[in-house]
Amino acid sequence: MTIMFPPLRQVILPHNPTIPTKKIVTDEDVAHWKASPGYIDYGLFVRRLNEAVVGHYLPYTEPKSDAVAKTVALLDEIEKWVEDIPPQESPQRFGNLAFRDWGKRLEERATSLLSGLLPEALQPAVPVLSPYFLASFGSFTRIDYGSGHELSFALLLCSLSLLRFYEPTESEERALVLHVFYRYLQLVWKLQDTYKLEPAGSHGVWGLDDYHFLSYLWGSGQVRDHPTSRPPSVLESKIPGTTLYNLSILRIHGLKSGPFHEHSNQLHTIATSVPTWWKVNQGLFKMYEAEVLTRRVVVQHLPLGGIIAWDSSEVQDEEEEDLPREHVMIEDDDVALGELKPAITTVLNASSPGRRNIPLPNEESSPLTTTTRAPWAIPGSEGPTNPATSENIPISSTPPSSLPLFAQPPASPGILSSPHQHQHPRNSPLTRQGTLPRPTSGKLAAFSGAGGVSRSPVLETPHLLDQASRALHDRVLVRTSNHL
Repeated sequence: MTIMFPPLRQVILPHNPTIPTKKIVTDEDVAHWKASPGYIDYGLFVRRLNEAVVGHYLPYTEPKSDAVAKTVALLDEIEKWVEDIPPQESPQRFGNLAFRDWGKRLEERATSLLSGLLPEALQPAVPVLSPYFLASFGSFTRIDYGSGHELSFALLLCSLSLLRFYEPTESEERALVLHVFYRYLQLVWKLQDTYKLEPAGSHGVWGLDDYHFLSYLWGSGQVRDHPTSRPPSVLESKIPGTTLYNLSILRIHGLKSGPFHEHSNQLHTIATSVPTWWKVNQGLFKMYEAEVLTRRVVVQHLPLGGIIAWDSSEVQDEEEEDLPREHVMIEDDDVALGELKPAITTVLNASSPGRRNIPLPNEESSPLTTTTRAPWAIPGSEGPTNPATSENIPISSTPPSSLPLFAQPPASPGILSSPHQHQHPRNSPLTRQGTLPRPTSGKLAAFSGAGGVSRSPVLETPHLLDQASRALHDRVLVRTSNHL
């Protein structure tokens, strides 16, 4: 089962590119960030990489492109510095001060490292990329590391993709996860262990992980469509290190002692309460947005602007193109393509920068609908979808700025329908009502939403749809190809 998303837009740097700076201070700034072109771009980037790794496992042995190989070599180079800068042996309560020496070397050599990575045509991007690169390995002041630093590295990869240093192809995007991000994980794990980095803003036992998030998101994507694997498999005594999710679980076992359900409550609850990897993967998208991307204490440290555009004025004007038929998935055969094409023509709302409206030819009778609820959050649902009971909002009366960024294409009639509604048989023991208990923690609202479970207010807040490409920035359509 493959979901086809539109390609990332391409960024052409001006002669004097905007240097990204910290822009988020208040909750109003967070709201602006959620409506920004950069947020949309990153949403599409994460979705595309997730789709690229479905059904692919570690070790990943496919050949690396030149760009990917050079990135891995850069990470290899800075890992060698750990041997040159050993931890100080004097007693230190919070982190090892030698990490500041490692960070000082990185700051001194960041420009030359990035210059060696990029081709001549992209050399003007070095000062734009440096803030993301320097923030990718932890805080050299606080000697800590968290999901915000992981986000900085992901934004670095997203920026390089927008610049077309990495080509937006499925094989290249798969390599970004299974070659580049996997190598990055190995590096930061070594930094955490060697210099005893503190978790930055960890929720402790109630957090998903002390340091990371994307390894679980993309790792669950790897096994999302596996015909036999189920989430409880991660609780077995021996699990293979074939996915990023499994590797992260194995690392927790190496760092922590005691019962798994006590020191990793959320991961245990997910494993015992969410019946399929598909639901785990889509629930983690919701949680990632709530706990990382829209959490002020995390994103207030992000450098924004320029490539990861903060305002719509930073995005180059692009001409409208006709959307080819192969980009449109029509579930209802009675809906003609000619009726849908006008729906994908959008205009920028001058009174609200970064937000868009979608005019339809017949707003009262438009068949297009979407939902603000996750596919698994429908009371009485026995599978990923149940259109009859979903809370539908006509897309004609709701601009993309009020639709979920990271929500899976929702379960409602029309082109935005979920491609997975027939994936799990009704009589399957894993989809039968009541077979497995639903999560009871409010933190896991992204995986449930029914049965009285409290939902995170962040998940109920209107925000942008993941149409994230500026080259096709006015598209809200996804194409689904069923390979079952």
